[in-house]
Amino acid sequence: MENIEFKVSQCFEGEICPLKTFIELKQLEEKVKAGLEAIKDLAMDEARKYPSKTFQFHNAEVTMKNGSSRYDFSKITAYNHAKKKLKYIEDIAKAGGGVDPDTGEVIEKGSKIEGAETISIRIINA
Repeated sequence: MENIEFKVSQCFEGEICPLKTFIELKQLEEKVKAGLEAIKDLAMDEARKYPSKTFQFHNAEVTMKNGSSRYDFSKITAYNHAKKKLKYIEDIAKAGGGVDPDTGEVIEKGSKIEGAETISIRIINA
């Protein structure tokens, strides 16, 4: 962890290449994610040994909780029809607007919001 902070400060000081460091950190991130996923069930088993759902352990607050619930509307005909209609309206708005031939409703041109520039790294030889 201290090594990471040191490398980041070296990037800001112009001592090392920030792109190379970014790639190295991305490689480390992938290894950490894989490691966390590999031991997640074991860690949860260990956490279940504690009497409360939230407790402190090794300088961290640990909380066991259920994931969020979601509804599945895919089998509701009215929902699927409305979803298709919305997609149709969005397509007309993306194309510059127009008139819905089914209803005669005027559909205005949609406004495009550009995303922020980012960088994508795909590790080739990990």
